[in-house]
Amino acid sequence: MECSVLQPRVIASCFALTAFAASIVVGAFWAGNPPLVVLWRALLIMAICYPVGLIVGGFCFRLIEDHINEHRRNHPLEDITPIPADESSVEIIDPSETSPDVPSPGDASEAPSRSAA
Repeated sequence: MECSVLQPRVIASCFALTAFAASIVVGAFWAGNPPLVVLWRALLIMAICYPVGLIVGGFCFRLIEDHINEHRRNHPLEDITPIPADESSVEIIDPSETSPDVPSPGDASEAPSRSAA
């Protein structure tokens, strides 16, 4: 598995936007601060939380990648070769030759009726 830079950035963005939204809600509704103060503080919190989320996201991604690589080392897949399909090994069955106790898919006369109680 190749190391991708996208996953830590996604985690960092989610972390920063969650902190931004939480600071807007807390600052505006719970603390009752003026809108300009709330916005500036929320932007500051978002700018601080993005690098923190980038570090946490990179750490988590590296941890998961190491775990997957260790699992692949300890549990290797056996070599599976596909079986070639021969036309002689395929048997085509005519639907009219099916057993009489099994109704065909389009046969509605054999369907059980439900009585209204």
